[in-house]
Amino acid sequence: MPKTVGPDFPIIITSYEMAMFDAKFLANYKWKYVVVDEGHRLKNTKCKLLRELRRIPMDNKLLLTGTPLQNNLAELWSLLNFILPDIFSSHEEFESWFDFSGKADEELEEETDEKKRVLVVSKLHAILRPFLLRRMKEDVEHMLPRKKEIIIYANMTEHQKQIQNHLIEQTFDDYLHESADIVLRRPGIKTKLNNLLIQLRKNCGHPDLFHSAFDSNSLYPPVDKLLEQCGKFQLLDRLLNALIKRNHK
Repeated sequence: MPKTVGPDFPIIITSYEMAMFDAKFLANYKWKYVVVDEGHRLKNTKCKLLRELRRIPMDNKLLLTGTPLQNNLAELWSLLNFILPDIFSSHEEFESWFDFSGKADEELEEETDEKKRVLVVSKLHAILRPFLLRRMKEDVEHMLPRKKEIIIYANMTEHQKQIQNHLIEQTFDDYLHESADIVLRRPGIKTKLNNLLIQLRKNCGHPDLFHSAFDSNSLYPPVDKLLEQCGKFQLLDRLLNALIKRNHK
């Protein structure tokens, strides 16, 4: 987190990793709202993210998740404990709410396992109802704009093509004169092929992912140097110039 951030700012958007890294900085402020996307990541009571978030002063908390009902009561309790620690303070007490072994024998003797499961689910829904705002896909789908997909192809530069050819030739040179079945039966061939795909993907991203152009002082290389080596960067440069002229967001 930049140390130049002043005391007045409306919002901070960050990732889980950066939130953990900047936990000390974030703890210096009292937050009006903290919204955690993919809130089910807090289901493990011992995870570092949950531990660091608890150190941050906050008035209101909101978890966004597609799977609020966990298969494990301990995981569900972890989410509720983060949201409302005063109400869901004890994991043991929370578990006891769903322990029906103490019911009178006559109540349970006729119940099947399926009925007990329905009873537990009903109680879970009753507990969650005051704290859960649920939105089904059919409730909001009509308000969403139609999906629009634009595919733009970026040609590789000569530098990228040279690296790609070198990677392919280096990997397959030993196998060119062997039959397909012998090659596929050879131990480790699958790992080597997977590794090749990863290297080819890196080359498409930018050749500097192989050999960094940064010097020993970690200075950025010239922008024109970055552009001339990568087709995607050249396409991005053209797009940004056009979008900026149109005041595109």
